Amino acid sequence: LKLGVQSIMDTALTTVSQAFIGFFIAEIFSIQTFYKLDLEEQMRTMQIESDLAKYKVLALQGELASMRLQTDSHFIYNCFNHLIALFHQDPDGAEEFMISLSKWYRYLTMNASQTVKDVASEVGFLEDYLNTIRSRFPGCFTCRIDETLRTCHSNIPILSLQILAENVFNHNAMSKERPIGIMVKLSADGSSISFSNDKRPRLDGKKSTGQGLKNLDSRLSAFGKSLGVEESDTTFTVTLPII
Repeated sequence: LKLGVQSIMDTALTTVSQAFIGFFIAEIFSIQTFYKLDLEEQMRTMQIESDLAKYKVLALQGELASMRLQTDSHFIYNCFNHLIALFHQDPDGAEEFMISLSKWYRYLTMNASQTVKDVASEVGFLEDYLNTIRSRFPGCFTCRIDETLRTCHSNIPILSLQILAENVFNHNAMSKERPIGIMVKLSADGSSISFSNDKRPRLDGKKSTGQGLKNLDSRLSAFGKSLGVEESDTTFTVTLPII
């Protein structure tokens, strides 16, 4: 009898053990299947995000190519007209103007495929641009640039400082009687650049469309950033985040 009971218990224990092992193995396969599906879903999501990032880069490059073409055509046309006049009036000034213009254009062509650039390089590019404007409109503006920006190697959208300068000259009156003051400085925490200018309303009453700032803000959105704009009766300030 004892042997019979023991045999039944052994059989039951074996059955339970086999059932438990079977259940345990099934759970392992279930967990593996779940994580495999979850991993595949994560990989698909990552691929979609990667594709979207590529499309954003392509869109930025296309937008920059269009912007560079517009910059080339309008800016260079005005510069050549000014240069012709300088050759007759001020040969030495013409040479200095050509040096600044050639440096400006070299930077533009050498960085044709770039979407971002270090701050120090952009400051140098801005100064070449300002030198050409200063030659065309002598005594009509002053510009102070924070020295720390000249050694800053963090990135900002390429051509962004020139765009901010263009915004100043396009929407303010240029005169020697009331020169525009421009200040470019790094924030205390180093996270952004402040680009401020005195407001000098245009005499022709032309209103700003703000398209240049909108385009720059659109480019920044690809990096999860945005422009900050503050305006008072006397000053206009744009805060450009560092990427």
